[in-house]
This record gives sequence, structure tokens and C-alpha cells, in this order.
Amino acid sequence: MSSGTIEIINGRERRRRWELAEKLRIVAESQEAGASVRAVAARNDVYPSLLHNWRCHLREVRLS
Repeated sequence: MSSGTIEIINGRERRRRWELAEKLRIVAESQEAGASVRAVAARNDVYPSLLHNWRCHLREVRLS
């Protein structure tokens, strides 16, 4: 039997607390001409669905 090492890769850390300034900066970056939500999310280590929610909330003036 082999006694190797197993590395577990979890991906993004869960339950990160985002500052309002960070949210607004990332949303603004995603709204630039030619920007891709998926690419902006990946660059900032955010799930695309979360970024989409932030964009919707900002449109509805709920992000505070």
C-alpha cells in the first residue's frame, strides 16, 4: 500500500465579509465598457452570482 499525501483544494473561502467600498469598486469595474461579469468576478475572487446580486441591489438602491 502507498502512503501518499492528499491535498484538498477548497476553492474560495466561504462567508467572506465584504466592505461597502470593495463592493462598489468591484461593481463599478464590472460596469465598464466591454467588461465581463465573469472575468471581473474571477479577478476579485467573487462568485459571479454574488457580483450579479450586488449589481441588482445597486440598481434598486438597496446596497448600503
